[in-house]
Amino acid sequence: MWHRTLRSRLLASQLAVFGLFSLFAYVALDMALVRILMHRVDGELETHLLLLVDEFADLSEDNRARMQAHLTQFSYVSGTTETFFRILSEDGDAELTSDMSFWEEVTHKPLPGARIEHQPFVWETLRGVGRDGQDARVIYYLSPNRNLYQFGRSLSEVESVITNTRLGFALTLLVIMLVGGFVSYALTVKSIQGVVRVTDAAVAVREQGDLSQRVTPDYGIVEADALAQTFNEMMDQIEALVANVHYMTNTIAHDIRSPVARMRGVAESVASGQTHMRNDAIAELVVDQCDHILGLVNTLLDITAAESGTVKWEPVPVDLEHETVVVLDLLEPLIETKDLLIKRHFSLSRPVWTDQKAVQRVIFNLIDNAAKYCPTTGGQIDVTVAQRDDEVYFAVQDNGPGIEKDEQALVFNRFFRGDRARSHGGHGLGLSFCKAAIESLGGQIGMESHSGGSLFWFTLPNAN
Repeated sequence: MWHRTLRSRLLASQLAVFGLFSLFAYVALDMALVRILMHRVDGELETHLLLLVDEFADLSEDNRARMQAHLTQFSYVSGTTETFFRILSEDGDAELTSDMSFWEEVTHKPLPGARIEHQPFVWETLRGVGRDGQDARVIYYLSPNRNLYQFGRSLSEVESVITNTRLGFALTLLVIMLVGGFVSYALTVKSIQGVVRVTDAAVAVREQGDLSQRVTPDYGIVEADALAQTFNEMMDQIEALVANVHYMTNTIAHDIRSPVARMRGVAESVASGQTHMRNDAIAELVVDQCDHILGLVNTLLDITAAESGTVKWEPVPVDLEHETVVVLDLLEPLIETKDLLIKRHFSLSRPVWTDQKAVQRVIFNLIDNAAKYCPTTGGQIDVTVAQRDDEVYFAVQDNGPGIEKDEQALVFNRFFRGDRARSHGGHGLGLSFCKAAIESLGGQIGMESHSGGSLFWFTLPNAN
């Protein structure tokens, strides 16, 4: 199971990349080292060969014995196991030679042949030509008098340096791999710590139902902190939604229980023969209570459809001034009862393309609310319909008591009813529907309130 975790896969990928890079670096350094050392050996071979060529240029019979003695001395000084030197005739016969007892295998190796005709020097490496299997680096030079000079040197010292250096490289890379693996593990653990904590918190929510679970975004990694922050915001929303569901459930149960209880009471009275109500009065009461329940359910369904985007609006050219006048006519009895002063501020010259029924319902809710909360003496409502750039602006302002400051952010919530609203009846869904409908139609809605009254407004895009 461990090999399937994000931690193991991240660590394995990091180690694989780091290992390949280290191997590439090792091979590159090894090749560079070998090239540098062999270049140095070739330079030394060329220098010594040129000195020997100059010294042994005269191979006459008179000088041959002296040169052979000098060459033998040179071999012992340089070390017979370290170097060898031969002067060969054009036919490949040895004219002069150092002590070749240690390098006898060299005498059986083929000569460079035609290669020496096209370049002044030829180098080659002879493998296992020493008595103990040593390798040798050899340089050849063809003199003007057609004598072939061969000078060789043991590679034991160079190979020892290469071996020790390779061992040092390997140990260094091993230490780097171990340290790198530890660092990679630490970084991997730190980078996925946010994922682990979010997972643990999510498991606690699932198994314990604890919606208070939160993750502190303090990992120092942007992505991990963003994940923790997103999880916290999501949990805030879920907790708020669950609390809202509980609140709505309780409110719906309360709003439905009252009319159901009334109908049950009437039904029990009829069943026991103790009622004095006429049949038409009973039927009227039942219908009224059923309308109350249906109104609550239908409004909830309308709000849900608008918020989810599943409602099918029927856009037509709508004259907001005309719709406002229609609503004011419908509310004329309430306006006359409270002796309200209605001031109209209309400056709209063209209709807006929107759903006529939804907008009329929103206007009705806003003006109805303003009329309810206006004082019975000196009450005034200002209704504004105006064109603002590419949108239509509608506003209703009253001179009522206003809305408490701590309640203003909640007025568009479902079933919310402030302290001053409880005496006016209703479900607390009117403003929720206004917000859902206007935003679904592409507009915006808002409010302002103070002790001298409240202003509710909305805008709709003025586009075809």
